[in-house]
Amino acid sequence: MANVLLTSFGSYGDINPFIGLGTALKARGHSVTFATNPYYESAVSGAGIDFSPIGTLEEFLRHINHPDLWDPEKVMNVLFRELRVLIRPTFELVRQFAQQPDSIIVASWMLFGARMAQEKFDFPLVTVDLQPAIIPSLDATAVQSSLDFSKWPRWAKWAVNWYGNIMVRKMLEPDFSQLREELGLAPIGGAFDSWYHSPLLTTALWPEWFGPPQRDWPANIRLAGFPLYDEVGDKTMPVELETFLNEGPPPVVFTPGSSMARGKPFFEESVKACVETGYRGILVTRFVDQLPENLPPHVHGFSYIPFSLLLPRCAALVHAGGIGNISQAFAAGIPQIVMPLLNDQPDNAVRVQRLGAGLTIRPADYRSRNVAELLHKLHKDSSYRSRAHEFQQKMQNHNGLLRACELIEQAINH
Repeated sequence: MANVLLTSFGSYGDINPFIGLGTALKARGHSVTFATNPYYESAVSGAGIDFSPIGTLEEFLRHINHPDLWDPEKVMNVLFRELRVLIRPTFELVRQFAQQPDSIIVASWMLFGARMAQEKFDFPLVTVDLQPAIIPSLDATAVQSSLDFSKWPRWAKWAVNWYGNIMVRKMLEPDFSQLREELGLAPIGGAFDSWYHSPLLTTALWPEWFGPPQRDWPANIRLAGFPLYDEVGDKTMPVELETFLNEGPPPVVFTPGSSMARGKPFFEESVKACVETGYRGILVTRFVDQLPENLPPHVHGFSYIPFSLLLPRCAALVHAGGIGNISQAFAAGIPQIVMPLLNDQPDNAVRVQRLGAGLTIRPADYRSRNVAELLHKLHKDSSYRSRAHEFQQKMQNHNGLLRACELIEQAINH
């Protein structure tokens, strides 16, 4: 059995898959520690996994409340500012943990300090990708914001990718280069997006039908499937929610994402859409101060509800395109409306629409009249529900966490 260190950064959508992976690995007899921000300590410890902090709670709260975090033009500067700060502490923690016997590190691609430690000390490292957009490909270039590169000539896609590599390295400076110089490691050339994937194994947590492997992907990427972990534990439906679900037809669920602290306009327009259509609605956010006051009787607001319990009893999910929400909607067999904001969300949204399981709407167009029109379209056109049901059937024997564990154990024995 191995000593496993998991480490990740981001929203609950980035953390929950690792918690699920940790519980699965622990059930298979491995010793598991999860290193992440203290904001998630209770979630990690509540799952029975040892916790180790990286960064401070104050840093994380400042990060998720930064106004530029939700600006598509500025978000990368905010994100990589935090990732830059984490390079050295991640490197030190991973270096120390890797000295234990039978140790293996399982890290998000974003934690560059883990990859740098592996490069220096040559211990087993598995990187984890949660979305297809993370993997560079000229054959299937990810959609970014309003730009769909799929129809661009190959030379133009190469130029965009080359420029992106330069900008990423620039946003990580000077911390990245300083640590490499101290360690005696050579500078990274143009293929930075190939460097941050472990040379041993990258586990991709989605199924092939959602993000098919491409011929220009790194050769050691293996698909495991959706992790579908959402903190169910011993949680049950709140009595108020259970009563509401039993009082009428299946409602529509609206959520802008687990870390969206500025979602008030989204909820205001969502409530108006429910009033205009008469559809029942459930608003879900961990930041309940965003919810409008005096909700109509057919719309209720709640804090965190495990979607694996809620969505199978609902008509549709309206959300910002996080991969966790997408996978839970597929598992529940319900159609989706995706309002992608930034990062991987535009690419995820396009994939849902191409699969025929939902519709997309631009953030600038998220107004009650437009949302109502899309809700009516999902309701009247049965093909969306039929396609959603098809993917639900594909996931009946789906166990992404089990397959990910098997891949990690193969890496341990490599």
